[in-house]
Amino acid sequence: MGRAVLVVRLVPADVCRHRIQAVMLLLAVTTVTATMTLGLSLGGVSDALYEQTRAATAGPDVVALSGDTGPAVTSALASPADDPEVIAHHGPYRIVYADLTVRDSTSSPVVHGFAETPGAVNRPLMTSGRWVRSGGAVLERGFATALGVGVGDRVTIAGRS
Repeated sequence: MGRAVLVVRLVPADVCRHRIQAVMLLLAVTTVTATMTLGLSLGGVSDALYEQTRAATAGPDVVALSGDTGPAVTSALASPADDPEVIAHHGPYRIVYADLTVRDSTSSPVVHGFAETPGAVNRPLMTSGRWVRSGGAVLERGFATALGVGVGDRVTIAGRS
C-alpha cells in the first residue's frame, strides 16, 4: 500500500474519531482565510487618509533629530537644507523635555519649538484656537483633552506660564 492511499484511508477515519478537533481546525483555517482576504481587499483604504493628513499638514518626508545640543549640532542639522534636491525645509527647532502643569496635574511632555509663522512643511493642523505666538503654546488635541485643557487655558511649562 502506498503512502498516499494510506493517508487517504486514515484521514477520514481520524476525522470521524476526533470530530471536535476537526471542527476547530476547520474553523481556524476559515477564520485565517477570511481575515487574509479582508486585509488584502482593504489594501489602499488607509493610504487615502494618510494622504489627506499629509496634504493638510504639509508633512515632511524626512525629520532629522539629534540627542546633542550646541551650535555645531544646529549647523549640522541645518546643512541638509542647502542641498539642491531639498524643495522646502522647516527649522531646526529645539526639542525640550520639561514638566507641564495644569491646575493640580503634572505631566512630562516633549516640547517642540516652532516659529511664530507656520513653515512650508510640517504645519500641524489647527482644529481650534490659533497658531503659537510669543509666550503661547499649542497642545496636541488628544493631550489637551486628557489634561482637560481648552483654548485660552493657562498651562505652566518648565516653570513658565
